[in-house]
Amino acid sequence: MIAGGAISMLGFLSGDTLGSPRNLFAFARDGLLPSPLARLHPRFRTPAAAIVVHAALVWVAAVVGSFGVLALVSNVALLTAYLMCCVSAIELARRDVRAGGTPFVVPGGPVVPVAACIVLVWLLAQATSREWAMTAATVAVAAVLYAWRAARRRNQTHAASTAS
Repeated sequence: MIAGGAISMLGFLSGDTLGSPRNLFAFARDGLLPSPLARLHPRFRTPAAAIVVHAALVWVAAVVGSFGVLALVSNVALLTAYLMCCVSAIELARRDVRAGGTPFVVPGGPVVPVAACIVLVWLLAQATSREWAMTAATVAVAAVLYAWRAARRRNQTHAASTAS
C-alpha cells in the first residue's frame, strides 16, 4: 500500500512539476506576473524561470504549511480547475474553435465532458466549509494581486499617453 501510494504521488508530483509552471509562464506572458517568468530557456525552449519559481514556491509551502492545509487548498482548487477545463471543452467544441489544424474530437461528442462536469460538481458539493474557506482566501489573494497589476498597467498606459 505504501509503495503504491508513493508511486502514485511521484506520478502526480511529476505531472504537476511539468504542468503548473506553464500557468506561471502564461500569466507572465499575458502581463499578470513579472515578465521574467515568460522567458524561455534558449536551448530547451522551456519556461526555466517559471519552473524554478514554481519549485521554490512548492518547497516553501511544504516547509511552512501543514499537509492538512495544503490538501484543503489543493482539493477544491484542482477540482475547480478541472471543471473549468471541462466547461471550456464544451464551449470550444460548440463554437468550433480551431487553433492550427483539425481539433481533437472526443468520441461521444459532449457526453464525456458533460459527464465529467456532473462528477466534478458532485465532488465539489462534498467539500467542507473549511475547504471552501481556504479556496476563497486563495482566490481573494489572487484577485487582489490581479487588481493591483491591472491598476499598475492602467497607470503606465495613462502615463505613456500623457507623456506623448
